[in-house]
Amino acid sequence: MRLIDPIVQLSDDPVNRIATGVRLALRRSRQHPVIGGFVARLGWPNLPADQLVLIFVPRDLQLGMTQGKFVVMEVSAALNLTIGAVMGGIHTILSGSVPDDYPEQAAMTVLMGLGVGRQLARKTAFSKLKPLNIDGDGLLVQTLAGTTSHKPKAG
Repeated sequence: MRLIDPIVQLSDDPVNRIATGVRLALRRSRQHPVIGGFVARLGWPNLPADQLVLIFVPRDLQLGMTQGKFVVMEVSAALNLTIGAVMGGIHTILSGSVPDDYPEQAAMTVLMGLGVGRQLARKTAFSKLKPLNIDGDGLLVQTLAGTTSHKPKAG
């Protein structure tokens, strides 16, 4: 979420924010199954209240409802719809082949479930997306590069 949210926040539009978050999460899981596997085991829907997904996603869902872009519903229902689709999508990606546009199809489906019209949902879900880059030399980068060392510390 710390990698995805800065890209999500490049837009002020909650429709675009939700689509971007769904697409980036699913694309990253397909590109790096180790990330997808980790996310799939997080324990949704029984996450601790301090998990960033429970802060960032409701923020954008509530914004969309306040602006009249999403149907007004209980935020927890909208969160279940959104995160449930992402978690299910990750499991589907990890279990077999999916079409290249699977993240976009999932984002479009989530948007329509939130009450966005089909035409706008499709346009938004299939719009150009800023790539998510993972850089630096942290544990995640080392793991994805296959360079982590599991040597015990001398002591």
